[in-house]
Amino acid sequence: MQTLRDNPKILIDQPIIEPINNTPTVDMIALGIVTGVAATAIMQVGKGVLSTLTKNPIFLLGAGIATGYFSQKYRKEILTLSTKAADQSIDFVKRQEHGIKKILHASQQTTEGE
Repeated sequence: MQTLRDNPKILIDQPIIEPINNTPTVDMIALGIVTGVAATAIMQVGKGVLSTLTKNPIFLLGAGIATGYFSQKYRKEILTLSTKAADQSIDFVKRQEHGIKKILHASQQTTEGE
C-alpha cells in the first residue's frame, strides 16, 4: 500500500467523497445535506457562544481595547484603503452614467431614424 510520503499525488487521484451507487445526483444531495447540517450546527454553537460573550463586560472591554489598538496601529492602511474604495466607487458610478448615456443616445437615434 502506498502512503502519502511515497507518492504525494495519491490524494489527488482519489475522490474526496466516495460515490454512492455511482450516481452523481445522490452524491450531490448527500453533500448538500451534510453541508446544511454542518452549517446549522456551527451557527447554533456560534450563536450561543457569542451571546454568552457579549453579556460579559470583561470580554466587551477587551474587545474594545483590541479594536482600538489595531485601528490605531493600522490607521494609515485603513485610510488608504477607504480612500481607494471611495475613488473606485466614484469611477464605477461615472462608468455606469456614461454607459446609460450611450444607451439613451442610441435609442434616441433609432427612434428618430424610424
